[in-house]
Amino acid sequence: MLRIFPLYYFVVVVTWLTVIFIEKTPERLHGYDSFAWFFTFTPNIGISLKTVALGENAWHSHSNVFNLNHLWSLAVEEQFYIVWPLIVRYVPMRWLAALCVALICISTPLRFWIDDLSGVKFSTPSYVLPFTRMDGLAAGSFLAVFFRLDLNSFIPYDKWIARALFCWTGWEIAGIFLHGTEHRLYTLSALFFASLLYLSLNTDRNAFIRRLCENAFLRDLGKYSFGLYIFHQMFEFVWKNSFGYRLLQSGWHPAIGQVVYILLAFAGTYLLARLSWVLIEKPFLSLKETWARRRDAKV
Repeated sequence: MLRIFPLYYFVVVVTWLTVIFIEKTPERLHGYDSFAWFFTFTPNIGISLKTVALGENAWHSHSNVFNLNHLWSLAVEEQFYIVWPLIVRYVPMRWLAALCVALICISTPLRFWIDDLSGVKFSTPSYVLPFTRMDGLAAGSFLAVFFRLDLNSFIPYDKWIARALFCWTGWEIAGIFLHGTEHRLYTLSALFFASLLYLSLNTDRNAFIRRLCENAFLRDLGKYSFGLYIFHQMFEFVWKNSFGYRLLQSGWHPAIGQVVYILLAFAGTYLLARLSWVLIEKPFLSLKETWARRRDAKV
């Protein structure tokens, strides 16, 4: 809560007030576009209902300044946090590992099933609903159970298995990007990053993947990652209207204009992420230590 809620609700409230008092279009905040979806961490549900009713391009329509549609993925995460602790509490650890594997395996078939129900190939509901995106969350959960049960001690050549999985999934993902999209992309991505994470946790500090993941640049991005996530699409309209359209009309080669746009947009997003870290995230995160000391004192 201290990591996610303060910045999340700050941008949601700012956008909500912008629509009401600056854009003065409160009539847009009803039904599928109501901010109740955002205040309750359910915009993915609202987006699914709206696209089923009005068509695939009918995502949330609220502010002409700030875009919050990307927060559907954070909603999936929060919905996972509501249910998963109860499962961890009451399901034996060994069964939990099996459950994680099952969730990884059924996520792609569930996406096809949702497509069949909606009658649309690669439908929005199959992309944003929580039970169709469990493969990524389940892969991380499986690693946690895997280490808790010390299963790596019983599996020979575990690092080579992880390397093979990393290379195979990476090759498959590259092929999908070159030839279009497929539902299995998200399961492959989950396995790709799970194997990368497993290799980065190597006890050998000189291992290549561990040294790569511990480099200063990636650690810096990790520190400000939540702000980068929140702002990267929130300011899409600002970046495009400020310099994006001008770059595309500048006469440069489109590829050069796109690269310059990405670099400028990233720079702006990074600065905002650092600012939010200082003003919002860090003060709230510091409460973790304060609350921990109070808890220990009571104990």
